[in-house]
Amino acid sequence: MVQKAVQTGLMVGLGEEPRCYISELLKSTFPDDLEFLEAESGSDGLISCIDNDVDFVFMHYHLRDIDALDFVDQLRQADAL
Repeated sequence: MVQKAVQTGLMVGLGEEPRCYISELLKSTFPDDLEFLEAESGSDGLISCIDNDVDFVFMHYHLRDIDALDFVDQLRQADAL
């Protein structure tokens, strides 16, 4: 399996301050290797994960529409299809 050059991260349900902090910290360590997508809700995050080749996710545990464990369960079910 060939690994892609740029890793894509998804931030779900995080406020602006945590999003900025996380992206700045990681981009300072891996300046050319990361890109980030954002989603406000768990539903939007699931769609982003399914529609994009997301490598990792940072998320708030309690989202307004789903919690992190349900998010992972639904993502696994979608990946199995």
